[in-house]
Amino acid sequence: MMVRFVGEGIEDWKAEHYNSKAFMRRVKRFVRAPQHIFEIVVPPQWMELCLTEVSSLGYDVLAEDTSTDYVALKGRIWDAYRLCLWLRTASRVIIRLGQFRASSVKVFQKGIKDIPWELWLNPEIPLRLYCNVEYSSLRHEGMVCEETVKAICRRFNEHGLSISWEPMSIPSENRLDEFSSPRCRLWVNLIHDICTVKMDLTGAHLHERGYRLEPGYAPLRETLACAMLKLLKWDPDQQPLIDAMTGSGTLAIEAALIGRNKAPGLERPFLFEHLPFFDDAPWRYEKKTAIASIKELSQPVIAIDKDARQMERARRNAERAGVVDSILWIQGDFFSFVPDNFGVKTSGAIVMNPPYGRRLSISIRGLYARIKDHLEKHYQNWAVGLVLPDANLLNMFQPYSPAVFRLPHGGLWIHFAVFRVSGN
Repeated sequence: MMVRFVGEGIEDWKAEHYNSKAFMRRVKRFVRAPQHIFEIVVPPQWMELCLTEVSSLGYDVLAEDTSTDYVALKGRIWDAYRLCLWLRTASRVIIRLGQFRASSVKVFQKGIKDIPWELWLNPEIPLRLYCNVEYSSLRHEGMVCEETVKAICRRFNEHGLSISWEPMSIPSENRLDEFSSPRCRLWVNLIHDICTVKMDLTGAHLHERGYRLEPGYAPLRETLACAMLKLLKWDPDQQPLIDAMTGSGTLAIEAALIGRNKAPGLERPFLFEHLPFFDDAPWRYEKKTAIASIKELSQPVIAIDKDARQMERARRNAERAGVVDSILWIQGDFFSFVPDNFGVKTSGAIVMNPPYGRRLSISIRGLYARIKDHLEKHYQNWAVGLVLPDANLLNMFQPYSPAVFRLPHGGLWIHFAVFRVSGN
């Protein structure tokens, strides 16, 4: 359910309300002072990778149901800023706004209205509402959604802003552009009569780093690319990395960001910057600290593609990410590339997402046979991460006993095989 708030004087109300001392006192009391519970949404296929990231940032994970698709932790509101800025494999950072028992409509309405929405919601931003009802006295999800929006409007009305709501749709050309047209996601889950209310702080999905404006053919999500690099166990301080069929450059760009310790969210906006509680000072501090931590690459990152148009597209994406000069760009056929000829004397890691489906003009088994042959000739003792669109291709690499990870990719599933090419 997508809605927008309508009413006259929203801008005037914001200008007066947000600048009042009473508002700031309440923001400090209810938003900035307390510890909140955050949920870091992450695909379960690389949950462990995200847990490692969270720990490296200095946070302890709450012991909750391990079957969920999120990592829960406690922190202050500016900890959410840091998480959005630094997490490479996560999808969203969500905050829990409230939890209460609701076995009747009246009790539910009161519980929703008791949440200080005027501190959390910007009435100028559309609201995307998700309601889930299971094993509860209130059974109609549509009713729960509608009563939630009505209660929010009543809360604003009591604080001096007379607004109502109306359903809305997003034009298809605007559907993915949340940087210029932000929207706020709200989840109301009513399970066994316990209502949990959660709100997104991220805005556009965390895989949208802001650089890949030219995606190319069947691109990998940035979070998936980062997960693949971590599953490969690539050491950016010790191993050179080759993105053998770079396409739009996502794997090479993510590798350069990791190798330079550059925060993935540094070049993009977030929803929390548009919300009434936002304090610019801690956000400026987080970004300043992140910029100061950027370093030079210890080992080369090399991107190869024989398609000149793809290579130019990848370079422009890397330029927007701020790492174009950190990557060695080689336009040419991977099957003609020999690491020694380009000064790469140390065995490292090679990752590749070969073309398949309509992009492939030869048999897929023939392509993977050529890949295997080239790896065996020129990449002895290298770690390899190879995307396989068909699990039957695994038998070609069985001598290397690959570890295989089944990963989601654009509504499909791919197999990511990780192995080391045996030396002579």
